[in-house]
Amino acid sequence: MYFDVGAYGSEGDSGVFKNCEFGKALNEKRLDLPPSRIVHGKLIPLYFVADDAFPLAKHIQKPFKPPSKYRTLPEDERIFNYRLSRARRTIENAFGILCVRWLSLARTMFVGPDRAQKVITACCLLHNYLTTVDKNEYVPQGFSDTVLENGSIVDGYWRTRIPLILCFAMKKASRLEEGCPKTLN
Repeated sequence: MYFDVGAYGSEGDSGVFKNCEFGKALNEKRLDLPPSRIVHGKLIPLYFVADDAFPLAKHIQKPFKPPSKYRTLPEDERIFNYRLSRARRTIENAFGILCVRWLSLARTMFVGPDRAQKVITACCLLHNYLTTVDKNEYVPQGFSDTVLENGSIVDGYWRTRIPLILCFAMKKASRLEEGCPKTLN
């Protein structure tokens, strides 16, 4: 997992991406990316999966936006968005597992910005190390989402352990107001 620590929480995803070293390198074509591949007879560049906050670029794919509030997307664009959202589950799993394994990331840190950057960096480095060296222990079977042969998805165990207050929680924030439990069930 690539990470860049130090942007302000009030800064949007696209601004953080544009200003981080990885975003700059991607935009300036300084990354050593694998070459495009032929898929079903078409030359397709490899790309990064992003959400709607990111810019559309040669190596960034994001969902199609509906043309208006009252019109839906054509079927091929809806299918693309569905498949892209399934790919984004991989990203959600990585961040979810990171936060469940390193619970200091799931709560407000009552430390200064410099210390917070060090804590977050240490957690990310340890996460990357453990997923490489001892993945079966760090991410045991069933801990992350699983796609069954029929295409249905079984939520990973980490989703039952993640605090609801996290920004990428899958439940609506309105549940907080309804007095729901502090973890997703």
